[in-house]
Amino acid sequence: MKKNLSVKFFALPLILSFGVLCVIFSDTLKQALSAALSMCAETLIPSLFVFLCLSNLALAYSDTAGGIFARAYAFVFHLPASTAAVFFLSLIGGYPVGAMMSARMVEEKRLARDTAQVLPLFCLASGPAFAVVVVGEGLCGSKTIGGILLLSCALSQTLIGIAIGIKNRKKPICKVETIYKRQEPFSAILTRAVENSITAMLQICAYVMLFFVLMAFVRRLPLPRSVQNVLCAMMEVSAGVQFFRHNVPMLAFILGFGGISVLFQIKKYLHITGTKVYMFLLFRLISAALSFGICKGLLCIFPQAVPTLAAGIQVKAVSLSAPFSAALIICFGVFILDKKHAVFSAS
Repeated sequence: MKKNLSVKFFALPLILSFGVLCVIFSDTLKQALSAALSMCAETLIPSLFVFLCLSNLALAYSDTAGGIFARAYAFVFHLPASTAAVFFLSLIGGYPVGAMMSARMVEEKRLARDTAQVLPLFCLASGPAFAVVVVGEGLCGSKTIGGILLLSCALSQTLIGIAIGIKNRKKPICKVETIYKRQEPFSAILTRAVENSITAMLQICAYVMLFFVLMAFVRRLPLPRSVQNVLCAMMEVSAGVQFFRHNVPMLAFILGFGGISVLFQIKKYLHITGTKVYMFLLFRLISAALSFGICKGLLCIFPQAVPTLAAGIQVKAVSLSAPFSAALIICFGVFILDKKHAVFSAS
């Protein structure tokens, strides 16, 4: 009770103070928002939106997961095979995908909450579109470095998942709470997937804009430049990586942690799955440390990747508009064909 009163006591003065700072440093605010909008348009939306749609589509059919890979996943991670899609899509889809899919499975009564709460602890990683294309090729000028960063993060998440599976080995695997059967046509599933992805994308961009503003004010604090860089990197990953483009292991650490912005992006999903915030942050730090160590080991194996980091590398605007457009055309084509099929069946 006292804690809640103290938070309420300091909340209004802090909000008002922040508003005053925004008025005083209006130029800083405009520049930060402009940079955030550019980041969303050139990087986040092209690299994340399609994967959000794909993850929503895959979730609708994840109850049919089977085969050798799903069985191997269930054995190694000691989790239901239906959650295999959550893990694998989190490795290629980007940070919010794993937590979002886990929450959806709980809401649809396809997964027990006690089981779902461990998924966001290791089903959260930087996808190849960001790690390889944006950071590796666009920031460091090398797809090899991007591949090393991607592999480092993927291995760290896998090791964490295996460790959690070993710890829970004595517990029985919780089955789905109810028998889940989807009767909807593909067109309805696709429509809902796109709508959910648009909502999630808007929320992600909103938090990115907010944290860009916070980082702009951090840059004005009387702190050493190195401390400012670390604080910004821990706050927002998409901007923080720019301060460590010549330090590949540190890039792996930043990608492994994900940033405080990601926590706010998926906080509502953590509440649905029952994942404690302090546990999530603890495992993000573990993931960052593992990614850092794995990256250093991979750089020893592939030392030829390091000399490509030249001092004059500039950040390149990465555009994924061609594959993005192609994916949308294919999806809409399937939607139209499926809709026609539904009309003919009804008639």
